[in-house]
Amino acid sequence: MATIKPKRGTTAPGVGTIIQNELAVDTTNKRIYIGAVDGSGTLIGSAPGGSTTQVQFNDGGNLGGDAGLTYDKTTDNLTIAGDLAVNGGDITTTSANGQLFSNAATIGIGTGATSSAITLGNNSASGSIKLLNSALVGTFTTSKLTSSYYFVPSTIDFGFNGTVGVTENMYYGCGSVTTLGDFNGDNNATTITIDDNLTSISCTGTTFSMAGDLAVNGGDITTSVTGTAALFNTNATTLNIGGAATAINIGATTGTSTFKNSIVAPAGTTTLAPFKMQSGTNLTTATAGSFEYDGKCFYKTTANGRGLAPVEHFAIVTSTRTINNVNTAQAVFDSANDAILLASNTTYAFEGFYRIISGTTAHTTNMNFSEVSIGTLGTWYWLAINHTAAAGTVSRAQDSVVFSSAAGGATNASSGTALVTIWFRGTVETSTDAVSVTPQITFSAAPGGTNQIGAGSFIRFTPLGTDTVQSVGPWS
Repeated sequence: MATIKPKRGTTAPGVGTIIQNELAVDTTNKRIYIGAVDGSGTLIGSAPGGSTTQVQFNDGGNLGGDAGLTYDKTTDNLTIAGDLAVNGGDITTTSANGQLFSNAATIGIGTGATSSAITLGNNSASGSIKLLNSALVGTFTTSKLTSSYYFVPSTIDFGFNGTVGVTENMYYGCGSVTTLGDFNGDNNATTITIDDNLTSISCTGTTFSMAGDLAVNGGDITTSVTGTAALFNTNATTLNIGGAATAINIGATTGTSTFKNSIVAPAGTTTLAPFKMQSGTNLTTATAGSFEYDGKCFYKTTANGRGLAPVEHFAIVTSTRTINNVNTAQAVFDSANDAILLASNTTYAFEGFYRIISGTTAHTTNMNFSEVSIGTLGTWYWLAINHTAAAGTVSRAQDSVVFSSAAGGATNASSGTALVTIWFRGTVETSTDAVSVTPQITFSAAPGGTNQIGAGSFIRFTPLGTDTVQSVGPWS
């Protein structure tokens, strides 16, 4: 029977130190040896591989250890110098707060995936995901972009800061607003594009919502829709368009713009009309409900056809005015409104009523229209009817006369009656020049006494159309 012989020290038993087949115990290193033929000791079993803290593994049939795989029993930290392959399982923790690669300067997640998704956070739980803290500005790089971008600090919610040294930024949230830079993304027909010259955003296949204002500085808001496109078609009860604009264009030069409720024009000012129409060409076929302006006249169309919407230019004597006791031409109306400018190439209808109070010396009362023009004067055709009876007196006695020029003439036979009343009406056609017209009267002799134009005397001109107009309405 072999004996067990203690062996102290830190080395294996040397030659001749024990008998063959004897067992020796190294109490320092806690190892057991068996005596060999030469009296040395042979270790029973294998010695631990590697050094202290190195994890043991099968190294070609022997225990092995490596500095790249260690375990610290004090801190319970397991350290791996190479890669950790988790094939089919998960990396989990029972800790409420876990950190993954807390000291790494660069982290790659899913870099070998060809058709997969990366999920961060619990889809059914509340909370947030922090990419970077408020003290860090880091680089964000993707193969979908031509250059690296930067996450800005958490003083704003989200943003990119362009390539280093380039003043191009994209921000969202509460931070500073700067020029938008390059940013592109696509997700199955949803496209957001911001170019590097001008701010432009296009969004297709989804709804783009903003809680604040949309500023379009220098560009247009357009649509590729060829049918109906609605702008603010829900919720808004008051819609302000172009509040600072001095001119607003709505609709194309063809087609119609339809308003579905009443139109309220603004109050006019000394320089701004509440409503103004541009001169144009009238419809070839009049349409009921139309309102038109051809530069000469306004027209309204009913189911019966187009009709003239008269615009009258008038002057009236509101307070009896004194005229001279002479036999030369005198203006009928006050100097502030004694002449009217008739437009060129226009046909006018005119009519009037004069009350002339004079002395009793026998005389005729002549009418005329003094014309001043740089070229061709107007062509006149008119009728005057003269009454010499006193006010309230029934009389069949009257004089009538027809004139074919502005020069006119006597409207009555010579009379000493103190009151003369004249009704007149006719047409005038101007030619290529505008004409200034002053209505006048002339006594054939100075009547004596007090001479006046009575209150209520008036004249009015109504444009009918061009100087070649023949009819307006459903004539045939």
